[in-house]
Amino acid sequence: MARLPALESLPTISQEVVTRFLLPPCGPSTLLPRTTMHTTPRRLPTLALPCPPALRTACLAATLWALAGYSAAGSLPAAAKAEVNALLTRLQASGCDFNRNGSWYSGAEAKAHLLKKLDYLDGKNAVQTTEQFIELGASSSSASGKAYQVRCAGAAAVDAGPWLKGELKALRSGAAAPMVHSAPAVPAAPAAK
Repeated sequence: MARLPALESLPTISQEVVTRFLLPPCGPSTLLPRTTMHTTPRRLPTLALPCPPALRTACLAATLWALAGYSAAGSLPAAAKAEVNALLTRLQASGCDFNRNGSWYSGAEAKAHLLKKLDYLDGKNAVQTTEQFIELGASSSSASGKAYQVRCAGAAAVDAGPWLKGELKALRSGAAAPMVHSAPAVPAAPAAK
């Protein structure tokens, strides 16, 4: 049989669920919580039904297994989280401005906002890769649906999704500094004769 994690290793809420709702029926009498009507706690009667230790162990094991599997499922891998952080650090260091819902923010403010979105999406188990984060969290506003934009050094604003994908490609290729993306060059008008 597979070894289960110790009760102490589970999150606090899981410990409370196990100790308050799974263990008391087979254990000694439990106390009712205080209410406004009763100032002293009352004892509940102990269950008269036998509770074999094997059944108690099996129920506890199944619950711990389910809780451990649920809390660990789908979290963003550490390598991807580090890559997202490095990508957002490049945005911060680029000197570019970030447009969110019609307002321009510095790279540092953009990084802080996008890290909050990363934490939210990671908590929902919605992202597994940096590319998924760019698509789901860093390309557009989840509130308004408007595309985020990046504006670098006097160049025209570009959508943040493609800009971040370009930075991710540069990051993975080992480019040291953020690339400053500019608008496509407009050909010069022919000289008048």
